[in-house]
Amino acid sequence: MRKASRMATCLQCKATYGRRPSVLGKYCSRICASTAQRGKRQDLLARFWRRVEKTKTCWLWTGHVGRNGYGTIQIDHYPVLVHRFAFEQASGRSAAGKVVRHSCDVRVCVNPAHLLLGTSRENSADMVARGRAAFGLKNGAHRHPERHPRGDRHGNTRLSDADVAEMRALYTGRRGEITALATHFGTSVVNASLILRGLARR
Repeated sequence: MRKASRMATCLQCKATYGRRPSVLGKYCSRICASTAQRGKRQDLLARFWRRVEKTKTCWLWTGHVGRNGYGTIQIDHYPVLVHRFAFEQASGRSAAGKVVRHSCDVRVCVNPAHLLLGTSRENSADMVARGRAAFGLKNGAHRHPERHPRGDRHGNTRLSDADVAEMRALYTGRRGEITALATHFGTSVVNASLILRGLARR
């Protein structure tokens, strides 16, 4: 037996229309659905451009910026990276499965002229070529030592800085001495060996 139609109100033209209970349509026709989607897109673009400040070079996103330094905008309750959104809107191409790279190295820039479609490998190569890779003294442990507690400041440490200094002072290099020192200071032989060789607790 065919199910009876339910009456619903079109969200676009407000007309009343009949639909089957299993159908979750919000619009009375494809024309209304298309018109509504076009309106949403225009509202989204207006919301996007309200938060863009254009300079002589970069177009800077002034809206929400995540902890990684990239701007985001909410689309259908999901955060979308604004530089990817800007690239797709300007080029008409999908960035799915690809990386949108910045030629200007400004993470909040949404200028389509500064955005390039590429791969993760190309993005990493750009990072190394421009000197932005966290190698050597650029590593986070060197640039922000306060974020990487060591020695007495580390919450899981078993040996104080004084214990490490005493262990090194007592060590003479005799056979079996590392095992004895490890037992005396309550640590593992491996850890004691690393400390005495200068590979740990530097």
